Amino acid sequence: MELIKIDLKNIRCPEAFITIRKLIITHIKGNPNCALYLITSEPSSIRDVPMYCNSENYMIDKSEIIDGRYHFLIMNSNN
Repeated sequence: MELIKIDLKNIRCPEAFITIRKLIITHIKGNPNCALYLITSEPSSIRDVPMYCNSENYMIDKSEIIDGRYHFLIMNSNN
């Protein structure tokens, strides 16, 4: 499985969410062998990323807060 790590720690909303959405579509949509490890400092991502993934049928395999940063492991739900 290909793991792509994306660090968006200093990007604020709405640019952060727009970027996250584009990355998910670009790397995960239609690619069951790819996962996206996302790090962001945007507080709204704790709400927005899971809502978006749920609505678009992507799976968050892991989410946690480390040192005030939000970490997500996002995969295609077909894995």
